[in-house]
Amino acid sequence: MAQIKIQAVNVGRQAMPQKPGEFSIRGGRFVICCPCGCGDLIGIRWKETDNDRGMCWAWDGNEESPTVTPSIQVIGGCNWHGFLTKGQFITA
Repeated sequence: MAQIKIQAVNVGRQAMPQKPGEFSIRGGRFVICCPCGCGDLIGIRWKETDNDRGMCWAWDGNEESPTVTPSIQVIGGCNWHGFLTKGQFITA
């Protein structure tokens, strides 16, 4: 199966993502409109310090073309699984 790539678009800190691949950065987390097109909003928190616990992703700090690791998997709903790498959502 070929990889599907969707451009990540930062809609700013005040806007709410509404289209697949749009995201905003709010209070230590990304809010992402699911890249699959289902319309669900995904929240992922990045690790800010070594003391952060629980589900955290590493973020490269780039607000326009971000990379986060590890992969993102939506549990429930559409079950989308993929990567956000250099400003592109890439379906696994």
